[in-house]
Parts: sequence; C-alpha cells; structure tokens
Amino acid sequence: MKNTDYVYRPRKLHMAISGQSYSYADTDVINNSLTKQNICVACYDQPRTLDELNEILGIPKAYLEYDLQWLIEREFVTEEKEKYSTSFAIETAQSEQEKNAIYLKHKEKLSDVIINELFS
Repeated sequence: MKNTDYVYRPRKLHMAISGQSYSYADTDVINNSLTKQNICVACYDQPRTLDELNEILGIPKAYLEYDLQWLIEREFVTEEKEKYSTSFAIETAQSEQEKNAIYLKHKEKLSDVIINELFS
C-alpha cells in the first residue's frame, strides 16, 4: 500500500428492506460492515474500478475484492466492464427533506383526496 495524505472518513449507510423478514438479513450484514457501506456509497454516483475504489477508500484491494464479490452475489452492486455500480437508491438527509417539502406544499390537496375517498 502506498503512503498518502488521505484521511479515512467512513460514511455510515443505514439499510432497511420491506417484505419478508429473515433471522439475519443481508441488509444486517451491510449495516455491520463499514467497508461494504462505503463501497456502495462510492459506487453510487458513477461506476468505479477496483483501483479507483482502492484510491478513494484507502482500503487494500484484497478486502475490497471479498466485499465486492459478496455485494455482487447479493445484487447490491453490479459489475460491467470491470466497473462497479450500486444497484439501489441511496437517499440522503437532504433528499429526504426535499421530498418532504414537496409533500408539505401539496398537503391539503393530497389530504382532501385521501379523506374524501375514505368517507365515500
């Protein structure tokens, strides 16, 4: 591993899934692994190669290869032409606030329709 001035600042990704529950879901594995979480975050906006992930995350390739294979097998990440992409939507706090602002803006119109349908 080469020496760099990079400071490792892992990001925390919280995952949840709706539907049938399992005693130990794959999302729990991701929630317990900062490496898997950071791979998903790093590959979200644009596809990345293994070398790019190594440089961005500062994690040795051997660890990345194992976690990438696990993520690919469970379809959290896709691989195309030796580039990896996250295959699910990641919402930030800002995007959640923007979505809620739209709901609040149209709250009365949406609420009236729902309430009218419930009483009819």
